[in-house]
Parts: sequence; structure tokens; C-alpha cells
Amino acid sequence: MKDVLEDWGVGGDAPSFRKFMDTYNDFHLVRVNSNDWLHKLGFVLPREYSSPNDLTIPIDKHANLETLMRDTSCRTHAGKPREQWLYLSNLAFPGFNTWDTAFNGVLEYVHAHPTLNESGFHFAMCGDTASFLCGVWSTQSPALLHFQVEDGPPNPEDLEEGLTYSAQWRHLRPVTVRLIEFPLKDEFTGLPISTFPSPKQQMLSMVAGDRLYEQIEPYDSWVQTGKRFSEYVEKSYKTPGTVLHYVDNVDEWMIEHVTKPLGVETGLVVISQFVFQVSILGSSLVCSTIRSISYLIDSFLGRPGLGDQALAELNVDQDPEEDFWANLKKDLNEVIAESKRRKAEEQSSSGNPDTSMTITTT
Repeated sequence: MKDVLEDWGVGGDAPSFRKFMDTYNDFHLVRVNSNDWLHKLGFVLPREYSSPNDLTIPIDKHANLETLMRDTSCRTHAGKPREQWLYLSNLAFPGFNTWDTAFNGVLEYVHAHPTLNESGFHFAMCGDTASFLCGVWSTQSPALLHFQVEDGPPNPEDLEEGLTYSAQWRHLRPVTVRLIEFPLKDEFTGLPISTFPSPKQQMLSMVAGDRLYEQIEPYDSWVQTGKRFSEYVEKSYKTPGTVLHYVDNVDEWMIEHVTKPLGVETGLVVISQFVFQVSILGSSLVCSTIRSISYLIDSFLGRPGLGDQALAELNVDQDPEEDFWANLKKDLNEVIAESKRRKAEEQSSSGNPDTSMTITTT
């Protein structure tokens, strides 16, 4: 076995062999996996999140991006670059995937420019050994994660109460994380507006541009989860046969035949609430408990099956169907009352008696 390792240009020691295996890929980079990403990137999580044997820790906390720190007193971590990039691929096939090919081109550009080469570059496979990370981060390939280690210690007021770290406070440095998903949509690339940036140009604009990644807001788990859920709902609106597709048709019919003829602008808001509430009601009819609804949403988002329940703060004793109809009745009564008031004012100003039909509700 030792002779084989020497033929590969690798010493017989285990760390060198692991490093060789990590970089034995088409990108020639260290591959980050779900179980070793903290060590390879040189970061630490709070003590409360780091114990692999504590089953009370929500599983998504093991990949939390909002509480990352670097321990500058650790020689292994202190030697890591302050700025690092993590490319999220599906299965890392540059010869078959356009974005993987583009990332390979970015690496060639980086290697030719010493200032950029000071940054650390890694990659992870969302379709294989890093599927857990991509699920917790509510993202998908292709994407780039940018890690920036700050200059000074963290502000105690910025940390969640009760979290502690293994290093002394003066040795800790907070890490700002930005998630850049491709293809870019509204982000500025620095190219002429008449130029449609290629995949490589899009990546280079973030990696090699004048800190253009700063136009991306720091990572926020709730914002990212909401983004994924919005995409799922939007897809359901456009998919014939789904409940939301029929609800969307009802929404359009109500706007064209009810709110516009009545001239009641507030009706548009009511209908939007109606669509949202019908969506929630549909989920409640399919799932027997609030816990089942939370699990269903997490499954749509690709989140892990363990961890805190997203809807745990809700009152589980409240009947969602009863609450839905009560709110809908109230909203419709307000719309009818507003319509009658406006029509009465018009009749009064014109001097004609009000002969409109009186609408009664129960």
C-alpha cells in the first residue's frame, strides 16, 4: 500500500492521503462534505451546536451559517485565508455541466492572478456528500458561498443569548456569509447593459469583481427559506391540476368580475388574503395536525426531517378552518359595507333616491 501511495506522489501518513483523496477530482480542490465542512474551512460553531452526541440539538444547527466564528488561537484555523469561496455543484462534472465548466474557467483565471489566489476555494456536491448542507441552507446548485472573517472580536449584543464558544472572546472573529445563487437575476455584474453575461462571466463578476459580492445581503436563514417556498408556490400556481392553480384562477375571476366592477380597491387586498388563507386551509385539510403541516413544508424545501417544528409557536388548540371562515366573513362584510356607503354617497350627491338592492349577511 505504501508503494502505491508513493507512486501517486503521496506520503504514507494518513493526513496527506486524506488530502490527496479530497483533491482527486476534476476541480483539483478540497471537497467539503457534510461531516467535515467546519474543519476544512477553519470555523467553529457555539458549544451548544457542536456536540454530535446531543440529540436535543436541532439538526439544522450543525450547519448554521449565522453563528460561525474563527478561533484565531488555533494554529490550524489561524492559517486559513480570511476570505474563502465554496462552490456548490450537483455532482461536479465539468465536462457535462455548463456551470461546472464555468467554475473550472474561473479557477484558471484565479490561478493566473496572485491576489485572487490568496483566497481559499473549495467545492461541495449537493447531489452527494453535501446534500445535508444544501438542504439546511435552503439552496441548490449552482451557487457560491462567500465567507469573510471580520477584523475584530464579535459584539456581544449581536449574539444570541446563551451561546458560548470553546475559545476565549478576544480570540474569536465573526464570519460574514453571503450566498450567491446562479444564474444571477438583478445583480450588477459590471458588464455593459447590452451584454448578456455568460456563466463564467457571472461567476467572475462576483469572484474577481470590485467586491461586487457586497451587493448580496448577508445570509439569513428565514429569508432564504422564504425564497424557496415562494418558488414552490409560484410553480404550483402555474401547474394545472394543483389546488393553487385553481385558487389562482378564482383570484383572477374575482378581480375581473367583482372587484373591478365594484370599484373597491380594498377588495384586491381581501382577495390576496383569501388566496393565502385558502392555501393554508388546504394544508390543514390534508394534514391532521399542525406538526404534520410543518413536516410537509420542510419536505418541500428539502430540509432535514429532525429539528424544531417551524410552527411550534402556533396555538394548536385553535381550529384553522373555523378561524379562516370567520376572517373571510369579516373581510367580505367590510367590502359590502364600503360598497354600499360609496353608492349611497353617489345617490345623495346626484339627488336621486337609493334604489339599490339591500344586501344582508348572516
